[in-house]
Amino acid sequence: DNTDAATLWRRMLTVQKLFGCYNSARMQAALELGADSGFVPSKTCLDLMNDSLSQLPDEERKQVEDYLEQENVARRTS
Repeated sequence: DNTDAATLWRRMLTVQKLFGCYNSARMQAALELGADSGFVPSKTCLDLMNDSLSQLPDEERKQVEDYLEQENVARRTS
């Protein structure tokens, strides 16, 4: 994936706000401070955090996947 770390981080924070699917103190702190706090984890860290989504129950994982697909379609058409 060629998405830069800052864009990926913002998307992950949005997903966390909507679904609460990450278990990350770093993410919780970023949400409390605001997404524009200037702190962006490395792409490697973000990839590791996203790997945890595979552990979600099927229904929850499907909701997240559907949301991300809708977001991708919206970005492509705008």
